[in-house]
Amino acid sequence: MSTTERSPSPPSASFITPIALAGNLLLTISTTRPQLFSRTYRVSTTALTSASPFFAALLHPSKFAEGRTVAEILANLPSSLGDMDLAQLPRVHVEDVGRISAVNDVGALIGDFLRIMHGEELDKPTMPVANLANLVAVADRFEALDALREWAERRKVVESMERRQVVKAAHTKSARGKAGPETLSEERLRQRVLAGLTLGYSPWVGTYSKQLILGPMTRREREAENEEAALWWDLPSGIEDEIHVRRTYILDTLASIQSYFLKRYMSGERQCRLGYDTSAACDSFQLGEMVRFFGRTGLLRMSSTLLSASDADSDAGGTEYTGSISAIIEQLKQCPGYQIDPNHKYCGLRSKLSPLLSTFASMFKPNYRAGNVGICGDCWEKYRQRYAWGRAKRPVTWAMETANDGERKGYGYDYGETSCLNGHLPARDMFMAAIRDWTDVELAQTGWSTTPFLRV
Repeated sequence: MSTTERSPSPPSASFITPIALAGNLLLTISTTRPQLFSRTYRVSTTALTSASPFFAALLHPSKFAEGRTVAEILANLPSSLGDMDLAQLPRVHVEDVGRISAVNDVGALIGDFLRIMHGEELDKPTMPVANLANLVAVADRFEALDALREWAERRKVVESMERRQVVKAAHTKSARGKAGPETLSEERLRQRVLAGLTLGYSPWVGTYSKQLILGPMTRREREAENEEAALWWDLPSGIEDEIHVRRTYILDTLASIQSYFLKRYMSGERQCRLGYDTSAACDSFQLGEMVRFFGRTGLLRMSSTLLSASDADSDAGGTEYTGSISAIIEQLKQCPGYQIDPNHKYCGLRSKLSPLLSTFASMFKPNYRAGNVGICGDCWEKYRQRYAWGRAKRPVTWAMETANDGERKGYGYDYGETSCLNGHLPARDMFMAAIRDWTDVELAQTGWSTTPFLRV
């Protein structure tokens, strides 16, 4: 919403923030969210219209009344406006500054945004990531993301933030004697993904989207219900949906590992690894310990097939897991090496589960061959239709044999040697497969024979 006027009593010069000293327009910006705010800035219509399609349309003399009024007033003003009485300048009032979060000084934030649009230096050359994310939200409101991106690339804004983070980590290591990954809240992760996505810094998109996917997501659903929530609580360009799609497939893969072992031990086929002297008692012991371990860690819930939870009007089950996927993997790594007696050293779940978890964890590493569960900003921008998990067709089956096929023959994944897209596909295949055969993974990494009486 906007209005235009030539007020006989404009704000005093002391209440006007000069962005362009010889500006030909007084721009009043106000909002009621996240807090009540109103301030007037002296700006240049040329700078505004060249950097923002929103202002280019608003101030166009043939499109909106505001533009016609501004053009008529400026036509009667002298060419030099530096010392002109502010009462003679046209005024435009614009409401709503975008989906920003609560900040200490909305006026300073809007001032920085307008200075960027005018090509001016900011009062403070460095800023917190939260401020940068709020600038993105304001630029999104006024359709000035291209101008903001050009400024960020020219000033190496994100790169300088990254360097400061490295220095901070080094100081932390020096003070504590050890270094560990910085623990960021879900909101801070989202701010970095938003900034990396809109400002063209792919490393932030990949790194922090992976942390979002694997970490807890407890606030998003609550914030999404709030229409006034900041922009990063509903990430644009399809990223929000992609994060949830990937997270769902990864959880499904973890569940398939549990199902794999439970089905094997419940099938009646002997699983004991003692060779010729295999023991049914060993299998029964391991099945019981397995159920107890999965149940104790909260990864398995026993229920009857005679009556479903929905039929019983129960609130159990059916809700999306919002905890940390990384924490689940760490819990699985703590599986005890139970054995019925000292002779059954390799019969326990731990010896069989570890190779699968190693393969699982390798898909989280950001190297070319293994792929990455984080969203590659470059591939998302260039190859989204072929790269997005949410748009891909699910493979029917996955097994080590196809995963190790470096040529990926028969899959149609040849997008050129310069593309990193091929490097992401092994992870996508494993996590999205409708059926996963873990047998070869287990046997290949434990070195056990595949002879029928020894094979697991």
